[in-house]
Amino acid sequence: NIKFMYSRNNEPINEREILIKKKNEYTSELLSEIVISDDTIPIVYSDRYNITACGCEKFHPFDSQKYGRVFRQLESKGLIDKRRIVKPRSPTKEELLLVHTPEYLHRLEDSKRVASILEFPFAACLPISWIKYLILTPMLVATGGTMIAAQLALKYGWSINLGGGYHHASANLGSGFCVYADITLAIKKLRLTRPNLKVFIIDLDAHQGNGPERDFKGDKNICIMDMYSYPNYPDDAYANTAIDVNIRLMAGTEDEVLIN
Repeated sequence: NIKFMYSRNNEPINEREILIKKKNEYTSELLSEIVISDDTIPIVYSDRYNITACGCEKFHPFDSQKYGRVFRQLESKGLIDKRRIVKPRSPTKEELLLVHTPEYLHRLEDSKRVASILEFPFAACLPISWIKYLILTPMLVATGGTMIAAQLALKYGWSINLGGGYHHASANLGSGFCVYADITLAIKKLRLTRPNLKVFIIDLDAHQGNGPERDFKGDKNICIMDMYSYPNYPDDAYANTAIDVNIRLMAGTEDEVLIN
């Protein structure tokens, strides 16, 4: 089947011809929707990543505005130019369904269930429309950022998303302030055109990244290295068996041990 896309001047574009002409480039619709110029750097960021909830976010242990501070720090040191970065968009429902079950997405229409995932009881008192605008939409944009960053990495050889990394979310489960399984989704999206793609997931967060581990358990083309504090949340025994390189660090581990 030959699929046609349409450019801004409404001229048909043969997708198969694009794939031939850009053999070494990723040509998904995600990249076709954004402007890639000669001076673009493959760093993905949006101010929408930062979550604010009338100051209530300060009472949650997760720093939901760190993305903006990281960006401003890089910008102040002249390491990044806002005019040259890539701005993401949210994944569509069809894209979310590449990973998440319809039942899980339906549960996200309930304030109490979302509050449980966020581990933020106050959110249960908010209308779901507020939660979507204040919290879920920023997470969706960051999820789209991870998807685009993965594709940019194939084009440029490297890429960084200054948000995302929701490594406690899996296909039918969200927890630990992780609602959308952006890591799994990024890989599933790439595999639409590269079904045999091999991926090495390196997780250096203090907590076990049980989301991707659950999603890719038994996948021979996924290698997972997880270095985390132990014992610590989430202590997911089922997901633990999916880790190929399992590095547990006891509390109080010094920097020198960590680096070596």
